[in-house]
Amino acid sequence: MWTLSEEQQRAFHRHGYVVLHSALPLEQLRTLRNDCEQLLDELEELDLLSDAGCVIEPMLNGRMTTLPTETHRQCQYDAAAYSQQRWGERPEGAVLLCHHLPRLVAQLLPSASDVDGSAPRLCLFNEQYIVKPPRTQHQSIFAWHQDGEYMNETCQRVPTVACWIALDDVNEAATYNAWHDARAARYSPQNAHDVQAVSETVHSLALTAGSILIMSARVRHCSTGNGSGRTRRAYMPQYSAGVVAGPDARPLALAVPCDCPVPTSYRGTS
Repeated sequence: MWTLSEEQQRAFHRHGYVVLHSALPLEQLRTLRNDCEQLLDELEELDLLSDAGCVIEPMLNGRMTTLPTETHRQCQYDAAAYSQQRWGERPEGAVLLCHHLPRLVAQLLPSASDVDGSAPRLCLFNEQYIVKPPRTQHQSIFAWHQDGEYMNETCQRVPTVACWIALDDVNEAATYNAWHDARAARYSPQNAHDVQAVSETVHSLALTAGSILIMSARVRHCSTGNGSGRTRRAYMPQYSAGVVAGPDARPLALAVPCDCPVPTSYRGTS
């Protein structure tokens, strides 16, 4: 389940993304949906469109913001602290984020040692929910962009990928993601920026709930607004081949290592 075929790996390195249709087990899909709804309940005063731009980052919103400063900072780089504080009695969430998804992206990203000579370490770099309210076709549009363009040049040298997970069915009546100017995502050990444009084709995707879109930070993409009568939710954790640090040498977002053992309390799908 958590192994990519050679064909899927080639697709990613050629186009910059690969789609795994209906890949997430129902147990973990429910965990993410429940977590999203809990966050929305905690942020009931928040206007998703005007205040949040349809994006909710769990580390910056809701219950995580009530933690003591030092505890919150520890959750940025300590896997045990992150798992306990972020997921508590729902170990299946931590297992998905720190074990199962990393097994997928590790097959696509170079090791940290290939990038900067350090000991290999795959990190959870960031996580966010994208929640588009119903009948917001003209307000919940995401314009063309690349995830990497929001980081400075130094941070961009650390390769990152996103796992965009549909929590609801995504179709043309609701919202779909289109991928444009796809760029090869194979990183050279000598040059993390060694990518080249290989296509100018726009690809529109309709995804069922539980589908996972793994995407390089260099792929230009957008999404339409939600014109349906139901809220459309997606979850997007991002992973990095090493720590993405800011000017002060602290993690730009998260730097949670993904090579820790599965919690003994977890008894779900391996």
